[in-house]
Amino acid sequence: MLRSSLPQVRVVLAVASLLGASCFSGCVAKPAPAPAAPVSSSPAPPQVGKPVEGQCLAPTALSNEFYGTADFPSQQCRSKARDRVVRMTLEEKLGQMLQPGHDQIAQSPSDVSKRYLGSVLSGGGQGPTNPTPLEWAKLVQSYRAESLKTPLAIPILYGVDAVHGHNNVRGAVLFPHNIGLGAAGDADLVERVARATAEEMAATSVDWTFAPVMGAARDERWGRTYETFSETYDLAATLGAAAVRGYQGKRLGQAPGSVLACAKHFVGDGHTGGGKDQGDAAVSDDDLERQLLPAFAAAVEAGVGSVMASYSSVRGVKMHCHGPLLTDALKRRLGFNGFVVSDWQALDQVQGQDYAEQLTNAINAGLDMIMHPNYYADTLLVLKAIAGTRIPMARIDDAVTRILAMKCELGLLEPGALEPAADGTLPVRHDLLKTVGSPEHRALAREAVRRSLVLLKNEKQVLPIGKQPKRVHVAGRFADDLGAQCGGWSIAWQGAHGAITDGTTIRVALEQALPKGSVTHSSDGSGAAGADVAVAVIGERPYAEGAGDDADLALDPADVATVKTLKAAGVPVVVVLLSGRPLILGEVLELADAVVAAWLPGTEGAGVADVLLGDHAPTGKLTHSWPRDIEQVPINVGDKGYSPLFPYGYGLSYGVSAASPRAAGHAHHHGDGYKMDFSEVERFARHFDDPSRDGWQRPHEVVQLMQLQAGQVVADIGAGTGYFLSHLAQAVGPKGKVLALDVEPNMVEYMRRRGSAQGWSQVFPSVIPSDDPKLQAGTVDRVLIVNTWHHIGQRPAYAAKLARALKRGGSVWVVDFTPESDIGPPADHRLSPEEVVAELAGGGLRAAVVTAETLSKQYVVRGSLER
Repeated sequence: MLRSSLPQVRVVLAVASLLGASCFSGCVAKPAPAPAAPVSSSPAPPQVGKPVEGQCLAPTALSNEFYGTADFPSQQCRSKARDRVVRMTLEEKLGQMLQPGHDQIAQSPSDVSKRYLGSVLSGGGQGPTNPTPLEWAKLVQSYRAESLKTPLAIPILYGVDAVHGHNNVRGAVLFPHNIGLGAAGDADLVERVARATAEEMAATSVDWTFAPVMGAARDERWGRTYETFSETYDLAATLGAAAVRGYQGKRLGQAPGSVLACAKHFVGDGHTGGGKDQGDAAVSDDDLERQLLPAFAAAVEAGVGSVMASYSSVRGVKMHCHGPLLTDALKRRLGFNGFVVSDWQALDQVQGQDYAEQLTNAINAGLDMIMHPNYYADTLLVLKAIAGTRIPMARIDDAVTRILAMKCELGLLEPGALEPAADGTLPVRHDLLKTVGSPEHRALAREAVRRSLVLLKNEKQVLPIGKQPKRVHVAGRFADDLGAQCGGWSIAWQGAHGAITDGTTIRVALEQALPKGSVTHSSDGSGAAGADVAVAVIGERPYAEGAGDDADLALDPADVATVKTLKAAGVPVVVVLLSGRPLILGEVLELADAVVAAWLPGTEGAGVADVLLGDHAPTGKLTHSWPRDIEQVPINVGDKGYSPLFPYGYGLSYGVSAASPRAAGHAHHHGDGYKMDFSEVERFARHFDDPSRDGWQRPHEVVQLMQLQAGQVVADIGAGTGYFLSHLAQAVGPKGKVLALDVEPNMVEYMRRRGSAQGWSQVFPSVIPSDDPKLQAGTVDRVLIVNTWHHIGQRPAYAAKLARALKRGGSVWVVDFTPESDIGPPADHRLSPEEVVAELAGGGLRAAVVTAETLSKQYVVRGSLER
């Protein structure tokens, strides 16, 4: 959202032109005549029309019904919504379509009932003067009680940007921003973070979050990069859908603490030229089909109840009036049956000669709710004048029905859902307020922080510091700055420096974890001489949206000076970088002995200390390519001549600890003959992605490294977890195939069930009989062999057969995740990864180029084997 607006005079003039200069309230307007062509015609989907600067595009037909066969909203909620719509006056319908801001409505709270408003929002930094959980709950309940005074007693929705925790509330837990959660790369973690956020929201009676961002940031100069999970849409889709499930639950309204999620910003905001916020995305139809739309399809599949249109344009056409995308693509093709809300006062930017035409173009294009915080009363007047003429009543009824259906799913339309007290007020749920900032949620945030950290450099094994240093000198502008840790969208819209809420700074976290007196501090780096190690916490100031657009991305000179001062002191230097995107490190990379990308970790700085001191090894991986210099920006994996400073997927670790629990659970491996039911498969998958397994290279990282393309056929032997197989299938794409060889049948059935629901590739079981048609010569693009000591080593003949099945130019990957300490002494039936590659090379391959290396006592062997 944007927290600025065009002058209000424009709307006043529009009202005057429609109603007469002396009539702004309390009079009945004559319907304005419909223009000959309020919006232009457009081609049928999937085309999005030619670039038409200054014009809007109409859908093939206006949105006026639910689409597809999905039972969301339920038939019951559809019926309840329609029943109320037929009983509503025009004023009641239009009120449901409008969302004013708290700062404006607070001047006249009775407008909630007087104007039949369907929703109220608090933008960043807007809320009660004292933004505690209790005061937030009182505020929201006061507006909701007012909404129950309307004839149909339809409660309002209350929306906030809870984008990394309930971040408008002092005392709430603020989690890492999405860029950090993307580096953690765990959908289950993202879902748990969103669930905790929803619980804290529900405690304050807020029931709608404008999250998650489903886009991908393709240019680090964009000020919203940290709101995205990745530069790739596949990861954005996976983690964004997980966030939707976390906010809403398995189904919206069916679990305590379920809140309405909002997939944003539809569509293309991360593709704008030059990384300009609210700019133009010059994307092709193919880019839309293959990259941008599938992420929102994943959100729709997860059951998201609302979508926010983007400020940005697609080839010169503002998304807020882009009918082929809002209606033809999102609603009809993807089957989205929730409602589309505008961004903050975005209709001011829509093409049109006046405000009436702007509203006409946007609503006819598919917009259902208008977020117009600052002059909602005038907007209602304009809407009333054009309803039924420029905007057909069927389109208005459709918008209101979609909004009410989501309120029904939340349980707000149930009889007695909200029972006012005798004085008309709604009570606060004091029993739920204890969840806000709870120890359980802070523990989860601390886990998320340590799993999000990416170790970029670690010369001479400076890290981990250990728990018994004589002295650690902490320096840098942000070492003791909680606001800098949290970044934008933290209590204030743009964020702020200092103790903005409850939490632990990195300096305090280190002091709490180390012996008393062993931590010294200076902001500029002075006084470090004689310390065992110096930790410099540097990075970006807090910012949000357009204020964060940056054409430079260089480190602040003060930060560089701090690192130089520490280096001159002759001590090892660890740089902890707080930023919402990769920055140009310049000479700091050479000056520092270790560099940790900590992103914007939020309130729990102890998660950073956990990794620096070695209680946990770093496991995060880059989901944004790290440029060498600003001339490389934008840079994304897959670019021609791709050569970043640190590539997508990069991230170091410390190695396997002596107490690693990784051997636990091997008895449950399907190859041992143990029969797993579906619940055990899921538990087993989680076990193999346990972050406490120091140095564990998660399976999906190998898949990313393989850079699979849609349509490839992949043969996989020994994929021990559903988690791994699912990522393999997703990487291949819906047009590809996965041969799951030597996999327990119930594992394959489990994957088929998940795959059919999520559009994965086909998954085929096989025990590789000699006549298996799936392994005919020259039919397989890639062979992936996992845990060779357990599978291929027992059946060496499999290797030769797979080698023959390879297509010309195909490749074989052999990966063994198991540390040598877990394998035990070699046995006759076990082959090393190198020996398996040798078997493959002897299976009809002319040449083999094999590299082997030990990473944290794990084999990772890659073979590029060509015929």
